[in-house]
Amino acid sequence: MGREGRDYWEAQLSEYWDSGLTIQEYSELKELPYESTRRWIRVLEKAR
Repeated sequence: MGREGRDYWEAQLSEYWDSGLTIQEYSELKELPYESTRRWIRVLEKAR
């Protein structure tokens, strides 16, 4: 599974919505690239 895979990002972001953190704070906390994090949050929010 590649780093950019949907399953990977669903797992990485599973805690985001409950965290109360901004995208910037969350990406720094999880050591994720900000742009990718922001893009996937948008993608996955549509699917929620």
